[in-house]
Amino acid sequence: MNILRSPSGKRTVVQLENSATWKQNEKIDSLMYWDKEKRTLKPGIDTSSRMPSPLPLVALAISGIDMNFLPFKSYVDPSLTTAQKQAIQANGCVNPKFAGLSRGKVKTSIVSGNSYAYTSLLPFLHTLPPDVDMEDVIDALNAPWKERAIQELKNVTLTNIYLKAYKREDDNDYHLILCNSTQTVFFNAEISGLPGNSSASYQTLKNVRNVFNTYPGSPSCGSSYVKFTNPVKIVKLKGSLFFDTDHAAGSVGPSGFRPNTAWEIHPITYIEFQ
Repeated sequence: MNILRSPSGKRTVVQLENSATWKQNEKIDSLMYWDKEKRTLKPGIDTSSRMPSPLPLVALAISGIDMNFLPFKSYVDPSLTTAQKQAIQANGCVNPKFAGLSRGKVKTSIVSGNSYAYTSLLPFLHTLPPDVDMEDVIDALNAPWKERAIQELKNVTLTNIYLKAYKREDDNDYHLILCNSTQTVFFNAEISGLPGNSSASYQTLKNVRNVFNTYPGSPSCGSSYVKFTNPVKIVKLKGSLFFDTDHAAGSVGPSGFRPNTAWEIHPITYIEFQ
């Protein structure tokens, strides 16, 4: 365990094997692979492969940086074969199974332990570490495709919240845009696609999907967001914290209702509508 000075200037707890290796890898990841501003991989990068693609290798050689280590940690389980990846993605939009690849084991698992309750969105948001810190925290995980960071190991219960919009994505997750009563604060929460039925979380996540599919959800997939002029009151929502490594703050949701953080609740483990 190490405490490092984070990009936001705060002290952040990070689980690491070696802080020097973390700093070296972080520098190379930022320079060669990851566009920090756009929160996306640079062109020609495939992190689902065990070995980096030729383009960045050439760049590394030219730069003179030591190439005796894997320069980017993938958020896709490296043990998955091409056939397994294709089999997972074949479920997209055709059934409730989770069909994504990035941090799939995390998105379909539930944090164990007590839940922290918040009676409105704003006090809850004030408890979350800054996004810029979490960029480095997730990169520092030994296996980000299957591990939650320390900061993500938390269950929360929210009340006095509303559903402003939702959309079913190709990976079969429902993206829910939550808001407060005045529609001035927004946050993303996700009803996850289902893991295998032998998973410990399967029945809980299935129950949540059943509730949402009954009201107000829709089985349609890949369409635009369903938006409510008068947001739907949610009596109670529970779930596990998750930092979205795929989408930058302000990029998820319909225009005008996009959360300004990449933090989310994923998966939702309980939802009750008024």
